[in-house]
Parts: sequence; C-alpha cells; structure tokens
Amino acid sequence: MSKNVENCLKNFLKTMRTEIFGIEDGTKKIVGVKYVRKSYEEVSNRIKTRINPSIIPVIDIVNVDGKQLIAVKVIPGNHTPYYYVNKGTRKLI
Repeated sequence: MSKNVENCLKNFLKTMRTEIFGIEDGTKKIVGVKYVRKSYEEVSNRIKTRINPSIIPVIDIVNVDGKQLIAVKVIPGNHTPYYYVNKGTRKLI
C-alpha cells in the first residue's frame, strides 16, 4: 500500500478531491482494505511527514458491503504551493 499512498497523495493534492483506498483500479470493484487500522495510520503519518506545508486531512474508515474502505479528503490551505518531501528531496506538487 505504501507506493499507492504516495501516488494518491500527489494526485489528490493537485485536484483536492476525496481519495478512497480499497477500490480496485480499473474495475472499480470494492475490495476493502486488509489491515484497515494499520493502513489508516500509514496514510495519516505520510500526510503529516511528506507534505509541506502541512495540510489538514479528514480521514474516515467507511464500511461498504461489509468491506472497510479508507476515505481521505484534504481541505485546501492558504499556504500553497505544496511540496512532496521524501528521502531528502522536495518536489513541487
């Protein structure tokens, strides 16, 4: 899920939409998130440590058809542009 989280963060910061984890790419089939608590923490930590300036996400665990999904929405801030920080590099989003 790590690489998926990074790509999603970059993409949805550009569009400021809600990103949902647990939906299969391409087919859009609801598959759920296997380790939802661990994944929730991973998403939250990556947003805190990899986006600069800081943003405030709304992260929810949602149950759909008995499967748990993670929905992440970012409220746009006034301190743009945003940068993705990883391994000492800083890239404009």
